[in-house]
Order: sequence, then C-alpha cells, then structure tokens
Amino acid sequence: MKKTVTFLILILLGSLLVVSPLHAKEYQPQFESEAEVLKELGLFKGTEKGFELERQPTRLEALMMLLRMLGLEEEAKAETSAIPFQDVSDWWKPYVAYAYKNKLTLGVSNTEFGSTTLANEQMFVTFVLRSLGYSDSKEGAADFTYDKAVEKALETGLLTEDYLHNKPDELMRDGCVAISTQALKTNMKDKNEILLSKLLDSGVVEEANAKKLLSDAEYYAVLAAKAYKKRQVSDAEEYYLKAVELDPTQAKYYAGLAEIYQWMARPYMNNLEKETWLEKQKAASEQAVKFAPNNVNYVENLMVMYFDLKDYEKGLEQAEKYLSLTKKEEVAYEWLAKGYCEFGLELIKESKIVDGKEQLNHAIDLLENKTLAKNKTIGFYAGKAYLAYGDFDQAKELFESSSSSSNIIEIRLPSFRLIYLINEETGMFEENEKLKAREILGMGSVTGAEKSDITYLEMKEILNSKVLA
Repeated sequence: MKKTVTFLILILLGSLLVVSPLHAKEYQPQFESEAEVLKELGLFKGTEKGFELERQPTRLEALMMLLRMLGLEEEAKAETSAIPFQDVSDWWKPYVAYAYKNKLTLGVSNTEFGSTTLANEQMFVTFVLRSLGYSDSKEGAADFTYDKAVEKALETGLLTEDYLHNKPDELMRDGCVAISTQALKTNMKDKNEILLSKLLDSGVVEEANAKKLLSDAEYYAVLAAKAYKKRQVSDAEEYYLKAVELDPTQAKYYAGLAEIYQWMARPYMNNLEKETWLEKQKAASEQAVKFAPNNVNYVENLMVMYFDLKDYEKGLEQAEKYLSLTKKEEVAYEWLAKGYCEFGLELIKESKIVDGKEQLNHAIDLLENKTLAKNKTIGFYAGKAYLAYGDFDQAKELFESSSSSSNIIEIRLPSFRLIYLINEETGMFEENEKLKAREILGMGSVTGAEKSDITYLEMKEILNSKVLA
C-alpha cells in the first residue's frame, strides 16, 4: 500500500512539471529596440521596473500606452469631464475621461471601465483603429465591429500575418510596442498619410528623430505626403517613386501616386494631358490593389477609376469585390447596377446579344430586393435595361422616380432625357411639350434639331436596331 501511494505522488508531481510550450519559460520580448526608439521619440515610457515588456498590461496601462503613442498624455492629464465608470481611481480619471470623451475607449459595462482587467489584443487593436479614424460605433455606418477588429487591422496594415504567426497567445506590453510602432507607419483612414506624419505636423515628434523609426522608403513616403499637402506634386511624385524603388511591394506608396495622378487629371486640363495622367493613375491603382487586395479604399478607388474610363467590364469586377469588402452595401449595389447595365449595353452594341442580355437581366434582378428597389440610382440603371428591351412602361415608371434623384448630373437629368425618348417612341408628343416648357437643364441636347446627348443617342440606336425586340 505504501509503495502504491508513493508511486501516485510521484505521478502527480511529474504532471505538475509538465506545462505547455508557451509557458515552459518566461516570455522573451522581441521588440526591445522598438521600445527604445519609441522612448526616444517621447511616445513610450516604462514603469519604475523598466519597460516590463514581458508581462501583460491592464486596460488602464494599455490606454496610457495608446495616449503616449499619440502624443496626448499631457493634454489628457488636464481633462476634467465626468465619466460613468466607478472603478477608476482619481489619478487615472483624467486619462480615461479624455479617451472616453474622444471615443478612443469605452467601458466593459455602463459603470465599469475594467481597470484591473488584463488587456487583450482585440481590445488594444480596437483602441488603435479608433485613433486612426476608424469607427466601430453602433450609430451610423461603422468601419468595423469589435469582434472583427483583428481582421480590420490586417486589412489596414496595422497588423501583419508575420506578427500574428509569431505572437504569444496573450497580449504582452511587448505586443503593445509592436502594434504601436506599426500604427505610426499606418495610413490614417481615407488618407495616404501615416499617423507619424500627423505627429510631425503637430510638433509632437521632431523630423530628425522620426528617421530612427522609419526605413528609407517609409521616410520618402512621409516626405511625399508632406509635399502633396502643399500641392508640390513633382516633389511628391519623385519621393513616392523613390519609396517604390526601395520597397516595391508597399501598396500605400502606389496609392499615394494614384492620388497625385488623379489630382493632375482634373477636368480642366486638355484631353491629351488628362489621358496621360489617367493612365498613370490606372497603373498605380492597379498596383495598390495587387499588393493590398482586401483594402476596401484601394478597391473602391480602382473601381471608380475604371468606371470613369468606361471600362465597364473591369469596373464591374471591382464592384463585385467592393461589395464583399464594404460596409456600405447599398452604395456597392449602385455600382453593380451601373456595371451590369453599361457593360450589358456595351456587349449589345458589339453584337454579343446573349451575354449582353445576361448583364441587363442582372440589373433588373436587383429590383427584387425591396430595399434596393427604392434606390433611385439602381432604379435608373434597371430602367435603362428595361428600355433596351423596349419595355417602355416599366422603364418610364423607373425614370419618373429617378428624376427626383439628388444626383443631378448622372441620374436626374438623364432620366428626363430618357423619358423624352420614350415619349417620342410611344407618340406622347404632348408630354414632351410639357417637358420642354419646364426648361430642364440640358434638355436642349435632346429637343433641338441636333441631338447630342450620348445616353439618349445610345438608347435610340439600340431601340432602332431592334436587336432585343
């Protein structure tokens, strides 16, 4: 019996010595050099025990790390607004109040901040995404949801696959340093400008010190963004091209070039110049999407550019991708409706009747969704599809609705012109006299002796060809 008990004790002791590989030894920090650089920039401090990168931070510590990384510690210290949380000490109140007021943080409940709760990656990434301008608010159109914060961080470049593959299960202060460092190199929402540029502009970080954090390519990109702000486009282009030469796989450098070329292709330039810049914009935008295929902003920009160039097949391809990425689904369906309709009409004119009809039917099918059926833009393009088929009643009903659209140039005015065409085709000449009397802007392009409106002429040609009759 005694031997049996001794044997069981040895087994128990042995089992206590067996631990998972992650906890077999103390965590070894990987980002000490980055912590030193952030400290030199005035964007990170340790504790009385040093950096303590090997341990997990509390929510309060993670919040302070965020405020310091943003250069907001002193400003936050002076905050006096009230907070609803009962578990925040007096010393911490101004910092929590500042972050709460500026929508950088919420509590774990209506009355608790979770001061002593250990921070996790999802939480810290959410803090940082908000500081970059992204919203997870339940009011209005959110850019991401809390449960998808890591996925959004991957999309924006805040997190990398390499980091996620090598990180420990828990968020360490070391991880906060890594994420903060990457955040400073990440573009602000809807801007080709990294967070560090904002800190340089505000004087929080000196330019000489910023070089310690950035690679040569990243530094050229910062110079490019600053030059573009001043509309020094030649310098901005040169800097971005240098950045691309040094690091040709960074999507944001191509996106910066695309923004410059888009500005240079502004409408009042002559056609030859405009075409040159549009081709450059197209090439840069395609590269941006190539290296960041899930970046919704890059996909949207490329989609819009294809539509502007009337490359409806490629525009439709990007619109389908945009729908899979964006939170603005109804806007995506508007682009899809345009793509289905215009690509379909293009195929019809090329005598690819079967393929063209398939695309036109897709535009019409969108009306089966009750919400989409109320959308005037979608209704307009479905109306064009019906008109191509010679279904004048359905088309006219949709155009009468879309003629009240707030999109005057692309939807409202073309709606009136196509109603005029339908009246011509159906002998409703009195109705057209009434349209003339209303003196609607641009109606002379379809009512005069020389009809010049492209949309009117295109639909007139398809109806006269009777290919869909």
